[in-house]
Amino acid sequence: MNQGRALKQLAAGDNIDVLWTMTSEAREQSLNPIRIPIYKGLIGWRVFLINANTNFDLTRPIKLGEVKQLKMVQGHDWPDTGILRHNQFNVQTGPDYAGLFKMLQYQRVDLFPRSIIEVWDELKINAASNIKLEQHTLISYPTASYYFVSKNNKVLAQALRQGLEIAIDDGSFDALFQLHFAKMIQQAKLDARTHYRLENPLLTKETPLENKRLWFSPN
Repeated sequence: MNQGRALKQLAAGDNIDVLWTMTSEAREQSLNPIRIPIYKGLIGWRVFLINANTNFDLTRPIKLGEVKQLKMVQGHDWPDTGILRHNQFNVQTGPDYAGLFKMLQYQRVDLFPRSIIEVWDELKINAASNIKLEQHTLISYPTASYYFVSKNNKVLAQALRQGLEIAIDDGSFDALFQLHFAKMIQQAKLDARTHYRLENPLLTKETPLENKRLWFSPN
């Protein structure tokens, strides 16, 4: 099920009680967000999938001006699309997740930005599709994946919020984060990449950016 359909069914209370996805102002207006970023913001740390036959220089970081001239691909209903366009990137879209990889495979686009917690499995799945990882460049923007429930499901929202807060306080949230993501962060070699920090115009004023223990920092 694509994100747009899942969000509509959740809002209507139609067969979905909870989902986790990237936040935006529009999503927080139509649904009830539990404002604890379940990936500690890692969903906004992005490296580039590329076609192995690309014609740009892969021996050095891609300069920001060059990145903006290249064609990126994203899902048509992903918040990332609006974030990247706000930062003046050239973004093409498609309705189908698998089809986005096809667009890169057939060189209809140049870059497919993927988070450092998604990209490793995607590389394995698309190993036969001439898709590889660009090694020198990193973009990031402040964003969060939250659990969302319908506006009417206040009991479930409170249970999720309370459970996550307990896990943060007793250290089990961070232990689980390290178990699942420490290796992925190490694989990404963030310190060796040229890093471009972007703006996210889709965040609401309620985003808990000041609570540092909720967010990943490479330092």
